[in-house]
Amino acid sequence: MKRRFSIRIRTLLLLVCLICGVLGLAVAPAETQRVTVCKLRSLGVTVQLADSPTDPLPAFIAGNEFERPGWFTQWAHETLPAEYLRDVTGITLKDELASDAEIAELVAKLQPGSRVSFEGKVGEETMRVLADADRLEGVYFNSGSTVSADALQQLSRMQNLKSLEIYEVKIELDGLKHLPELKGLETLFLKCSKIDDASLSFLSGLSSLTWFEFESSNLKGHGLRHLAGIKSMERMELNELPLEDADVEFLATMPRLKYLQLEGTNVTDVALSYLAQATGLRSLDLASTQVKGAGLEYLKNCKKLWSLSLTTLTLENTPALNQLEGLEHLGLSNTLIDDEDVVGIVLPNLECVTVSNTGITEKGLRAPAGKNPRLKRISTTGLKVSKEEFQRLSAWMPRVNFDY
Repeated sequence: MKRRFSIRIRTLLLLVCLICGVLGLAVAPAETQRVTVCKLRSLGVTVQLADSPTDPLPAFIAGNEFERPGWFTQWAHETLPAEYLRDVTGITLKDELASDAEIAELVAKLQPGSRVSFEGKVGEETMRVLADADRLEGVYFNSGSTVSADALQQLSRMQNLKSLEIYEVKIELDGLKHLPELKGLETLFLKCSKIDDASLSFLSGLSSLTWFEFESSNLKGHGLRHLAGIKSMERMELNELPLEDADVEFLATMPRLKYLQLEGTNVTDVALSYLAQATGLRSLDLASTQVKGAGLEYLKNCKKLWSLSLTTLTLENTPALNQLEGLEHLGLSNTLIDDEDVVGIVLPNLECVTVSNTGITEKGLRAPAGKNPRLKRISTTGLKVSKEEFQRLSAWMPRVNFDY
């Protein structure tokens, strides 16, 4: 009897240990997250937990925002561990309410290659703390920020920085002279009404720059020539700038230029004669420019050109498009064209064409669909083509998707 009772007690104890072990495995992650949440909430951070039926334990959602009103927003890279900022890859400093010590603590726990965004006044000391950490790959000054020349000088010490965005901020232009010290900078977005042609001379030393996006109401255009010596440039977005033909001539000297946007500029067909020398071009946006089409034949030298946007133009020479045999995507929406303008377009590699809001009818749609063997999609929103006519087109050419 005692032996049997002893066995039962032992079995019960083993069972209790087993249950405790299983509960421990389940409770430990929850306890870790409980500690994490407590630490975040002690900083005034709002924490959002996942509510997934496939995961009975609370878990942080990758990409969730954790907001502390008044000074920063954090994005979780993955599930946050007990060391509450170790896996955070970015913070946003909203003003100067955070002390430099707090900022230093935050940045020290960021993953290498993280980013910091600013919304508010950016002081020299704040930038010094960030530069000392030497962990950032991206810095973004958002709308409403104020950036001093001294702050930009501290920023120039960030030798790992690859991406910089200055978006509608109050900036001391003299501070731009420090940017060429960022030898590894690859991406630069500048949207600042104060920047003029002379200020662009400060950027000529950015020898690793591959992507440049620029917008300024104070630019005349000729200042962009200061960038001609940047041989690493691959992508330029110069939309809505008051550029004339002569202002883009320097682009032909950029051997690696692949993507170019000139939407809303004042360039004409003359500019295309300059771009003919940019033989590495793959994508060109000429929407809302003064191009009429006569200069399209110059682009035949750009054998790698696969995307061309001519939207919102008054085209007078669509047959010239046939010389661009590598084109796969062609934008003709909102142009003053009709059936006669597209009947003669024959492009062996064309896969997608947009003709929305033009004068093209069913007759005009049959021509490109029948003569371009690789065509897969035609965007046709706003055409005077009935549903029955689209049904006939789809039955006649089932491989083509008529997007209406």
